Amino acid sequence: MTEINIKEIEVLFKLVIEKLKNDRFTSVEFNNDEYWIITTDEWDRFEGFPKPAVGSIKDDLEFLRATIKENVIYSYSDFDRLATILRAISEIQAPSS
Repeated sequence: MTEINIKEIEVLFKLVIEKLKNDRFTSVEFNNDEYWIITTDEWDRFEGFPKPAVGSIKDDLEFLRATIKENVIYSYSDFDRLATILRAISEIQAPSS
């Protein structure tokens, strides 16, 4: 089994923020909205082909902004939404193709 502790996650998030600040980010503009995602219930099944779902960066941001406004993470789905934003930033800065 592979493991990470909460302190390590905290440090990683701090490092992400520092990276963005050091690179002088104040905001990020997304040119695309919809994206494909393999849902977590399928991402570790290697027999057959997964059925991708469609997500929306705009929708993800709306949900995440609501968590900021209320100062609470509503569900673990918010983790997926934040991961999408981080992944989109990564693709902008370091395109995979």
